[in-house]
Amino acid sequence: MKINISQSSLNKLFILLLLYPSYAVGGIYFFYMDVVLKSVYFGLLILIAIYLKRFFKFDFLIVISAIGLIFLFQLLKFGKGTLYNFLGLIVVFGTPYLLLRLFKFKLIEYFIILVKIFAIISLIFWVLVNLSDSFYQQSLYWPELFKTDKWINESYILFSTRDSRTVFNLIRNNGGFWEPGAYATTLIITLIFNVLRGKNLKSRTNIILILAVITTFSTSGWIGLFLIYLMHFNLKYPNSIAGLKNLKIQRIFSLIAILIMIISFDFLGEKAFEQFTSAKEAELSQPTSGRFLGARKSIKGIINDPLFGKYIVQERENPEQLLRQEDLGMYGFFYLIQRIGIIGFCAFILFIYKGFDVLFHYYNFHIKSKRSSFIMILIWLVIMFAQNLYWIPVSLFVFWIGIDASLKVYFMKNNYMYRITRRIKQKYRIASA
Repeated sequence: MKINISQSSLNKLFILLLLYPSYAVGGIYFFYMDVVLKSVYFGLLILIAIYLKRFFKFDFLIVISAIGLIFLFQLLKFGKGTLYNFLGLIVVFGTPYLLLRLFKFKLIEYFIILVKIFAIISLIFWVLVNLSDSFYQQSLYWPELFKTDKWINESYILFSTRDSRTVFNLIRNNGGFWEPGAYATTLIITLIFNVLRGKNLKSRTNIILILAVITTFSTSGWIGLFLIYLMHFNLKYPNSIAGLKNLKIQRIFSLIAILIMIISFDFLGEKAFEQFTSAKEAELSQPTSGRFLGARKSIKGIINDPLFGKYIVQERENPEQLLRQEDLGMYGFFYLIQRIGIIGFCAFILFIYKGFDVLFHYYNFHIKSKRSSFIMILIWLVIMFAQNLYWIPVSLFVFWIGIDASLKVYFMKNNYMYRITRRIKQKYRIASA
């Protein structure tokens, strides 16, 4: 039997393969921890961009210059950082930038397909490890056998099993990432993208992504789902009164069910409360463990160095000493503020917000896009509260979209011909009146 493979199918496969490292860098140790692999990937993207004549633009220079100024300030003040560290930051920000230059907004559609494929795979493995103890026991040896995780020997790329991370005697779905919350972060952002594309929450892709998020049993992931539900309602019914009239009774019940679930479930409510209580009573010299103690330490660091931060170069040496450092949080967006300062963080959030606003308009959700973008920022803060994944490609896609749109508006408004034309139009309107 002859199998015909179209050129479009080959092109699609090539793009998915090219995008895969940008997905895996989000938390699969084989990619996330390998500096050489990430640098080679960045170099490959540069070569493709040169071949397609999609070069770096002025927006990239502005962002790297801003990062360079923060880096230089911290280097002069604290003596931390080298040229090697700065080049690493260029790779981090340059990878998603090049992907957007190569594929533009089509990138989002391909990324959704990619995440959907691996969500299906993760759900299959999740069912297998929970139903078959023999399969689970065998899988424990795969990371070391295949050399896919030389750091903690728990991830075999397609899945990761950590028997200490169980809820209701079920192993949580890590999807190959180092922990369920990290996997939920990528899933939630991808789900946001698909909702923005106008896809109903009941669509096949969204159901797969939602199931994957549920099986992570991640607190932030579940709260993110609830906020996405609100966003979806806001987009579908931009007129609140009309929306309430058209809202079916089962949707009201489902909304109530989600609220009850978030408030009452042990792994969401009690776990978070216990972590908060423990962190509140802990000494800051204790090893950093959990998002709340990390937030306390980061807040202390922010107070010490509020404007330009301190840890844009992440500390990695002597883990035991780092964990006991009283002003080093190492968790979530509070740590991001600590790394780049309040000024840098406000700018970063502003461009994330602008990026979502652009996407709402691009996908024809013009009405109340600003309110929806605010919900997006809220979701982003929730899922990043306990994760250091604010600079992974899927998050930086939105950042670069916001940068590009903001600079276009700025240069257009400050263009001499634009100002002259606007003045003529204003005079013409006054004369006509």
